[in-house]
Amino acid sequence: LVDLNSPKETIKIISNFNFAEKIVQKEARNNKKLETTKNLTKISVCPRITSELSKSIIDFNKKANGGISCGKQINTSNSEFIVFTLLGPCFDSKSSSGSCGNNYLSYLAGTINKKLIHPIKIGGKNQFNPEKLYLIGNTILIKGLAFSPNDAACCPSIKQTKKYTIEDGSFTQFIDTPEFVRIPKKDQPLGLHWVLIIFIAIIIIHYIFKKAYGQKTSNLVETSNAYSSKELQYKEALGQFKYNTTTNPTKRNDITWNNKKENLSIVDAKKKLLKFKISYFYHMTHINNIDRIFTHGLLPHGNRYVVQNIDNQSVNNRRNRIEPIHSMNLHRYVPFYFNPKNPMLYVQKEQQKKIVILGFSKSLIFSHNAIFTDGNAAVRSTKFFSNIDQLSELNWKCINSSYWSDFDDGKRERMAEILIPKQVDIHKLETIFCYNQSTAKLVQELINKNGFYRIKVKIDRDKYF
Repeated sequence: LVDLNSPKETIKIISNFNFAEKIVQKEARNNKKLETTKNLTKISVCPRITSELSKSIIDFNKKANGGISCGKQINTSNSEFIVFTLLGPCFDSKSSSGSCGNNYLSYLAGTINKKLIHPIKIGGKNQFNPEKLYLIGNTILIKGLAFSPNDAACCPSIKQTKKYTIEDGSFTQFIDTPEFVRIPKKDQPLGLHWVLIIFIAIIIIHYIFKKAYGQKTSNLVETSNAYSSKELQYKEALGQFKYNTTTNPTKRNDITWNNKKENLSIVDAKKKLLKFKISYFYHMTHINNIDRIFTHGLLPHGNRYVVQNIDNQSVNNRRNRIEPIHSMNLHRYVPFYFNPKNPMLYVQKEQQKKIVILGFSKSLIFSHNAIFTDGNAAVRSTKFFSNIDQLSELNWKCINSSYWSDFDDGKRERMAEILIPKQVDIHKLETIFCYNQSTAKLVQELINKNGFYRIKVKIDRDKYF
């Protein structure tokens, strides 16, 4: 509601004027630097933005039924972006605007080439407080403070930068901000000259590295042997590489960044996923964990945000080992299943009404350093793979059958996994499957609370026992 970094600016109330005025008056009494309440001005929505974006924010707030507070904004010749906060959102039409407690949620909205971009949640109470906004090319950086478990509700202490790009007319968040991005001290976006300097520095480092290891650098050609098979799959999926049309019968084809060569498509990869009837990658969890998953993303086993654990302790003890592909401990990966109706869920069938199945995008298989197995990763005989062509090594008859007991090694094979290191972005979550209507209702309320309206909720008993 109040920009404490700029206390000399006129304080403006966006909606729910009476409710917000009381808050501002309280802040004014506690901080002599703030202007008196005589400067309060009631306006329709955030200042200095186009009417189209203003209407979009107002329409968005109709679902939340809260008070709107404007924050940082950036305008260019063909785009505008703004961070705004919903105060006391109710997410129902019966309560008065902004009257549902002292909760607040922060969102990013904008337009590019006069096309509206739907708001995306970036933080909120006890989550993340945005402070500065930067626009670098097609990338938006939001710098602020996140809450640690020991922080009071007023005082977050962990510095954090969130990165968003615009893809297909919507915001997409990246978990990690590249280390080479230097955020300026002043509240201004990086200039073109800084982008050019960073680009030149990368080229120089690339040249020095190649020279040091005795590899050719004249045409930026790298042989496929320089990468692991999974890294090739990852780069191919992002369209970073193109095949060299020159075939050498004694070697694999070279891979090059030459734009004149034929583009490497991921159509074949998608066909493989369809061939094996892969619609989602599934992760099971207790419904009590959903709220924190929405806030912090999906994290590996043993993270501090778990409210209710459904893991089998003896099985987890056996997972405390190093996998052979990237030499990482299995507990550093987030596990997913090709079929959620498996022995793990069967063991939990007494409480499966409270277990939800998270259906994540098939694009997870292209995540950097992703690996998959032909069975339960806790079993010593299980094999690990990193090349999408090796999906055929899995026993798909067992994975997709009604009963795994019809197969000699069915209990292990039915538990085939895909493992994603460190963290999985919640924006990859597409559908949440529930056992019954009551569980689905609770999930939908959490979705509305956190603003992830695009996530679907389905009741699917066929995925349960």
